[in-house]
Amino acid sequence: MITSTTSVVDFDKALLDFRYLLDCFIEVLENLGQEALARHIGGDSKTPIREFDCAERAIQAWSIVFQLLNMAEENSAAQYRRRIESSEGVESLSGLWGEALRHLKNLGVTEAEIAAELPQIEVEPTLTAHPTEAKRRTVLEQHRELYLLLVKRENRMWTPAERDKIRTDIKVVLERLWRTGEILLQKPEVSAERQNVLHYLHTIFPDILPILDNRLEKAWAVAGFDPAITADPRNLPRLSFGSWVGGDRDGHPLVTAETTQETLQEMRRHAIELVHRQLERLASMLSLSGRLQSPSRAMEERMETLRHKLGKAGALAFERNLHEPWRQFVNLMIAALPAGTTENEHYCYRRHTELLKDLELLM
Repeated sequence: MITSTTSVVDFDKALLDFRYLLDCFIEVLENLGQEALARHIGGDSKTPIREFDCAERAIQAWSIVFQLLNMAEENSAAQYRRRIESSEGVESLSGLWGEALRHLKNLGVTEAEIAAELPQIEVEPTLTAHPTEAKRRTVLEQHRELYLLLVKRENRMWTPAERDKIRTDIKVVLERLWRTGEILLQKPEVSAERQNVLHYLHTIFPDILPILDNRLEKAWAVAGFDPAITADPRNLPRLSFGSWVGGDRDGHPLVTAETTQETLQEMRRHAIELVHRQLERLASMLSLSGRLQSPSRAMEERMETLRHKLGKAGALAFERNLHEPWRQFVNLMIAALPAGTTENEHYCYRRHTELLKDLELLM
């Protein structure tokens, strides 16, 4: 058994990836007339940074170089972990569900005991606008785009022309980075810090959470346990998020009661928009014909209740996809969502538990 960790890096691969990214960056600098700086970061020049006409630009170049090195190492670690998981199994990676479940089984803990504890686990990562985080959100987004292109390049299916296109796309992102100011020149206001946090809560995390659930489901099945247990989301650990931004009334002199109120209202609005988006995606996948299968009696009764409570909005939602009851039901759930920071004039959900109960009727 290989005793590996998720942080192990295949340094040979990391070096190849880094050299590839560095060559792309050197080409970008050369095309922009920065030949001296290109030679400098390529190791062909011993000129000290202070002797460049603009030392700030030289420092920025090295900042990008170090970021490229970090990307190459992260990608190498991710690929190495995938190889180990494929050859040795999910239980071979320390610190993850597979190893934890195997350890519990070896200790004699039963499946029923583990299953009973899973929904009692609560994890709450807390976000904050740390003063050491100086990079702008737009720069972080370009770093992510660059990393995804590096991962895309891993696929062996690409033709030479397609691989050239990926290289061109990488150089385009690198040029944007070079032309973009990397750090914040002024202390950000609370509203700007709040937008940065909302970007992760609204855009990044919703795509990551299903991956975490899938990893637990896979590890559970590999451990020889009943897959039906983890297939029910009510049996999974609880993961929620906290935030200091806009609510740090002890440590931030610019955070007032009004600021906290604005923050809560904006987070609520984004949460509702996120649920709305996810329900629309769900509705698009539930094109099940009522002529081929029948929904449960409980779902039919709840659908009729929502239809009448929502009035005109309920009628419109119900008529949108006739003969597709599951999609009609989700349409009604969308119509029952609160409107932004205020309640709808008609009936709407007032507690998240109401929405969850309706979702359970779809299961």
